[in-house]
Amino acid sequence: MIDINVSFLFQLGLFWLVIILLNTLFFNPLLKYLDYRKSLIIGRKEEAEKILADIVDKEKYYNEEIKKAKEEGMEYKKAIREQIIKDQKAVIELKQRELEEEFLKQKNILLGEMESVKKEMPKIADDLGKMMAKKVIGRELQ
Repeated sequence: MIDINVSFLFQLGLFWLVIILLNTLFFNPLLKYLDYRKSLIIGRKEEAEKILADIVDKEKYYNEEIKKAKEEGMEYKKAIREQIIKDQKAVIELKQRELEEEFLKQKNILLGEMESVKKEMPKIADDLGKMMAKKVIGRELQ
């Protein structure tokens, strides 16, 4: 049989006193510190996830803005190209009209000269005939 004497009760009391003291002075502060550290780690992890999500959102926004800017640039480039082509066509049409007018002027001048040459042709033919006769005959015709 087990004898329970005062020394066993005293040792049991001391054991519980040590447990209570250790729990109060060591284990509870350690558990509070570990809980604080865990909450701090979780908070920082959540903050890092928020920052990462913000970075992803900003990257999407950045890529969309770049895409929009490229599209606007291409549209602007296309508009400028179309304007240049339109201006070139206008200049070409103007030059063509000027050339046609100049062509008609030169044509009218040539036609006028042809008419004057046709009018002078009988006189020139007559003079030429006289000159040829003079060369062949050796004297002037009357």
